[in-house]
Order: sequence, then C-alpha cells, then structure tokens
Amino acid sequence: MTALALVLLVLWGSALAAGAAGRRSFLWLRRAPPAVGRLPSLSVVLAARDEAAGVGECIRSLLGSRHPDFEVVAVDDRSRDGTGAILDEAAARDPRLRVLHVDELPAGWLGKNHALWRGAATARGQWLLFTDADVVFAPEAVARGEAWAIASGAAHLTAPPELVGGGWWLRAVQGAFTTFLTSAMRVGRVASPRSSAYFGVGAFNLVRADAYRAIGTHRAIALQAADDLMLGRALKRAGFASVVALGKGMISVPWYGSVREMAGGIEKAALAAVGYRPWLGAVAGLGVLAAFEGPFWLALAASGEPARALGAAAVLLALALYVGVNLDSGVPAWTALLLPVSAAVLVGMYLRAVILTAIRGEIRWRDRAYRIRDLR
Repeated sequence: MTALALVLLVLWGSALAAGAAGRRSFLWLRRAPPAVGRLPSLSVVLAARDEAAGVGECIRSLLGSRHPDFEVVAVDDRSRDGTGAILDEAAARDPRLRVLHVDELPAGWLGKNHALWRGAATARGQWLLFTDADVVFAPEAVARGEAWAIASGAAHLTAPPELVGGGWWLRAVQGAFTTFLTSAMRVGRVASPRSSAYFGVGAFNLVRADAYRAIGTHRAIALQAADDLMLGRALKRAGFASVVALGKGMISVPWYGSVREMAGGIEKAALAAVGYRPWLGAVAGLGVLAAFEGPFWLALAASGEPARALGAAAVLLALALYVGVNLDSGVPAWTALLLPVSAAVLVGMYLRAVILTAIRGEIRWRDRAYRIRDLR
C-alpha cells in the first residue's frame, strides 16, 4: 500500500509540476501585441455538415476579423439541413467567402478530413487556419494568432477555445477531461524542440501552408478520427515548431449539451491514440481510472498511516492540478471536490466506447460507420 501511494504521489506531483511549467509557457491570444507590418495572406478553412444552427454566427464572426489579407473557404460536406444555403447566401454578400459543396465521400477518407483537404487545396493563403463550423471568433483572434506564430518562429499554433454552456455537472466532467488531456498530452512540453509532445485543437489549428504541404496534407491523416491531434503530431514529427496558445476571450465554442452527447463525441475518437486496438484502450482506461481513484481510496481506506498520509498528499496534488488546469475554462473550482465521481464517469464513457467499438468492429459517427481494420 505504501509503495502504491508513493507511486501515485510522484505521478500527481510530476503532473502538477509539468502543468505549472506549461501554464507559464503558454501564450494568450488576448494578450498578443498587435502585428508589426503587414501580415502574410491567410485562408480560414472549415468543414460544415448539418451545422445550420451555428454556422451563420461562425461565418459572421470570421468575416468580421481584422486581418488585412484573408479569405474563408467553407466546405459544405453533404449537409442535409440548411447549411449549404446559409453558406451560399453569406458568400453572395461577401467575396471573401468561398463555398465548396461535397456531394459524396470517396473511399479511404473520413468526412471531415476530406472536406478540410478539399478546402485547403483551393486556399490561396500563405497560412491556413483549420477550424470548426460552430466556433465564434473575436475580431482580433485570427490576426493575433498568425502574428504570434510568426513571432514564435513556429509553423503551427493551436489554441484551445473557451467552452460555453453546460450546467455544473457537465462542467465537472469537462474539468476531469481537461485535467487528463493536459497531463496525458504533456501540453506544456509541446513548444520544446527536444520533446516529442504534440497537440492540436479542431477549433484553432493554424499552420503555415508550406509546412502543411510538406507533411502530405490531410491525405496523410485521411482515416484519423482525431484529425486535429494527428495534424499536430505529423507537424511535430516532421520537425516543424509548434506552440500552444490559450483562446479564452478570443475563441469560443459551445460545449456538449449533455453528458450523453459528450459520450457520443468520445466514442468517435476513443481508440485513435492507441492505434484502434481495443485491448490497449481498455488497459489505458483502467490505468487512468486507477490514477484518479487511487489517491482518494488510499486516503480514506488504507490501513497503514504512511499509505494514508501519502494518499492524502496525492489527493491534494490532484485537486491542485484540477483547479490550475481549469482556472480559465469556466469550470467552478469547487467541482474539484467531485473529481472522484466525475473522473469515474469520464473513464466510464471511454470504456463504454472501447467496448462498443470492439463488439461492432467499427466506429460510428453521424450516419456512417468505419471499420477498425481500415482505420488502422
């Protein structure tokens, strides 16, 4: 028991130290200084499928960007609602917006990846900003992101957005998710050229166009469900510098409407990080569950005083990391007290996705199914 408690204490202590160092290294888009001189041309590329509820606001915010030379390439990916019409109407009013309509999905592609590839193929900008159709941008967000990427000497800048909406319970599960993701992806090490850590966020993946072409474009990740993360990985592995910025106050996106909806979102990309191997996903999920629950269990139930004291110390480190990681995300600090429950729910969602994927032999997203053997 004491040995286990010591391992968990070191684990959470290392995660907290890495999180604190990463937080100091992050850029803030809202604090970025104005660009010096004229910025290079930039193309915003977004894929939209059945996004009629939010795509109009997204486009309006993008066209309100204060950038001297930019365009928006919106790809309507086989939408069955009014998405295409909304985009066409907006394009008729503003020549900076171009709309492509995809009628069918070729074999060997996931829909979003194909749509982004199609849009990037027609883009004229020296920089490409890949984003989602429900993201809302402040007028300075695009220009500041590009200026900071150039000033940092990076070919890739990604920015987690501010998540809006959701009640306190959903926020608590979000907090557990952010705590895990930040630690597992070693986000604080992404900017280091000596580290293999990588990151990417679908709401704001800004890439220099020549670097994007050098890694093989989205063709290289055609069947990757976690396309945003895999784009970051491809760029880092190719030797291109990558930095992470914080998007609060500059970029926002609606969070899931319910825990059930969040579970569906996790199902799409649950096995991407483990090469679509269900057994490895199950092992990883149980390991994460042990890391989250172990300190609380030891602090409350361990029979020996050393183990109980070490477990309690690990609990304090875990809570401190939760609060620090979510400090600017809108997650109430008091929800850290729910971490044992919210983390269990989060891991439960993940293990559910692993089991369903293993039984079906495929992942399902929207109205399509993709076989695991093809995704591998």
